[in-house]
Amino acid sequence: MARTNQRTPRTKVEPLPVESPRPVAASVLVAAPSPQRVEEVASALHGSRVLRAGSPDEIRAILRETAVDAAFIACDAGDPAALALIEQTVGRAAVVALAQRPTLEHATGLMRLGAADLVALPATPHDLRERLAEALERTRRSRLLEARVERLRLVCRRLNEARRQVSSQVGTLCNDLVEAYQELSDKVTHMNVATEFSSLIRHELDVESLLRTALEFVLAKTGPTNAAVYLPATSGDYSLGAYVNFDGPKDSADILLEQMAGVVAPRIERESGVCFLKQGRDMAEFLGSDAQWIGDAGGVAFPCRHEGECLAVVILFRDRRTPLSEDLRPVFQTISELFGRQLARVIHIHHRHLPKDQWGGFAGPDDDIDLAA
Repeated sequence: MARTNQRTPRTKVEPLPVESPRPVAASVLVAAPSPQRVEEVASALHGSRVLRAGSPDEIRAILRETAVDAAFIACDAGDPAALALIEQTVGRAAVVALAQRPTLEHATGLMRLGAADLVALPATPHDLRERLAEALERTRRSRLLEARVERLRLVCRRLNEARRQVSSQVGTLCNDLVEAYQELSDKVTHMNVATEFSSLIRHELDVESLLRTALEFVLAKTGPTNAAVYLPATSGDYSLGAYVNFDGPKDSADILLEQMAGVVAPRIERESGVCFLKQGRDMAEFLGSDAQWIGDAGGVAFPCRHEGECLAVVILFRDRRTPLSEDLRPVFQTISELFGRQLARVIHIHHRHLPKDQWGGFAGPDDDIDLAA
């Protein structure tokens, strides 16, 4: 039996047709010195609104009057006028350069100017439409990116402004906290001093022991200091109640203290709070010509009142090289209030059998206490 060779017929595979880009509905400027070249490009861009130009002036006039999406501009190598025109058009439209036999150097220069693409002529209609679509898409993405960057810049500006506001508020809050801490610290100091001083003087019902205790407490807070306490006398003047002579000349101490009784105490009586006399001229304003007795010294003076009446004046002074600190102001203020209150209590006890208008003053100047003795 004879064999017959049968071959399976091969199926012929046809190549898939290349899909032509869809016409792009866009406004396109086509510019070239040659009208024939302009028409070749324009005819390939069917579906788009094509504006034709043959000279740089026409191109500029169209760009001033009409918004275009893309521009095909002929730009052969070595044509500086065309390069300048492309540079002016970039930013207004997606620029596609047209050139015959373009070189790598030419293409690099066009890209640096901002051209979206470079088409080598002659080109098929399919290629021109494809390049137009790609240029428009690239420009669209670029504009979206620019819009995003602008939004980010706006957000950054807002965040920066918010940061400045927060920083300002934080600075204000820190200042408020510092002030609040200082106020709280002053209050704590006031409470501690008030508690300590009150516990020392509340049982002192004798003027002499009260003055001694008060001066000892003051010197414990200030350190070695010249100090004097003046009390109002029945005559309306002030007399020395107690004093400490730390570094003053002994032969002039009595004269100085007596002069202070007549000059400083009446002036301090009119003050509403603690007076820091930091410089020699401040002391001179209080003592006048008698300031020479204390030399170059500074000090502190404050009245001790109760119910508006001045019951004592305390004066502290020492060499200006070791001045009394301003931090002691709340301490002196507390002493002033509590000392005046306790003095009023002592007066009330010693004169309780008399009407208040007949209580009079304290002891005369011969009854002063010298704590330095």
